[in-house]
Amino acid sequence: MATVTEERRSPSRSHRPSTGSRIDWRTAVGYVAREPAWKLRVGIGGLLILVLPPVGWVLALGYRSIVGQRIVDRQRPLLPAWTGLFGTALRRGAASSGVILAYLTPFAIAFWILGVPSFDALAAHRRELLIFVVAVAAFPPLALPGMPALYAARYDWLQFLPWEIALLSVLFFGPIVLLPSAFLQVAEQRRFSAAFHVGRVVRLIHAAPALYLQAWIGALAMSAVAVIVVPLMPWLLFWSYLAISHLFLQVPARVSPAPLLETVQA
Repeated sequence: MATVTEERRSPSRSHRPSTGSRIDWRTAVGYVAREPAWKLRVGIGGLLILVLPPVGWVLALGYRSIVGQRIVDRQRPLLPAWTGLFGTALRRGAASSGVILAYLTPFAIAFWILGVPSFDALAAHRRELLIFVVAVAAFPPLALPGMPALYAARYDWLQFLPWEIALLSVLFFGPIVLLPSAFLQVAEQRRFSAAFHVGRVVRLIHAAPALYLQAWIGALAMSAVAVIVVPLMPWLLFWSYLAISHLFLQVPARVSPAPLLETVQA
């Protein structure tokens, strides 16, 4: 049985990488299937995504946050029953969604400032702006990358110079890269405001860039598989959320100058 160590230490201590460590993809993918009643837990999660968008997605985010905290705290089972958990999952999911939106708000604002030539033109297309805002607020994972591309391709009144496209790319992909580390701060500090401690977020990535990159590669691969298998997509997406959380939790577990570690059997 594979072992995942979750680091617990004072946030003031600096991150340093341990040598020769690799992300354990197999454990991240497989730990869910070793949990009691995992089929029911994943079944409900996928069903919520399927029949209650976007609330189902928020609940899935919240459940992932709960599971990640249970991994850190060594609570059993790692996958708790949904019964009595919907309120907590909804609150944590809404907070997680808020973190994502906050990180990507500069991109969304810059998209409209750079793309629309004047405030008069923006006022003339306020309907499109309202649809954009509602879509992004309701379902950030698809709307944030999808709506700007769709709008730029569909509306000729949105125009961008090459340097503006480059700037928008930085404003989009930069926060995307940082977000997993931001959520690791939430798990460690037990409060969502920790996601905005940008210095700690960046230091963790800087301490273990290879491990962080490995986790990102695994996350992208899992997400791609979940999207490709269309009939099972909601359930595979829910599974991937849990597996991806496990992948990134391994990064701080392998980074410590003087380990104060808690061991979790996964």
